[in-house]
Amino acid sequence: MGDGTLAGKVSLTFTVTDRGALTDGNAAGVDDNLASCVEGVMAKWSFTPVIDGDGDPTDVDVKLGLVLTPK
Repeated sequence: MGDGTLAGKVSLTFTVTDRGALTDGNAAGVDDNLASCVEGVMAKWSFTPVIDGDGDPTDVDVKLGLVLTPK
């Protein structure tokens, strides 16, 4: 089981490809073991491809922040 006392911010960065796959996933912050675990989960994510102004699928860079609070 995980550490229910972890608290802080985790930064996620990744690219959603024109086919909806996630590449270049990275998680950083709080704890290296947690970051590694999150990266493993991120590798399984998939998305609906983003369509550009011309109606073509395109790659999109994403940066998200998560805030963890203890149980």
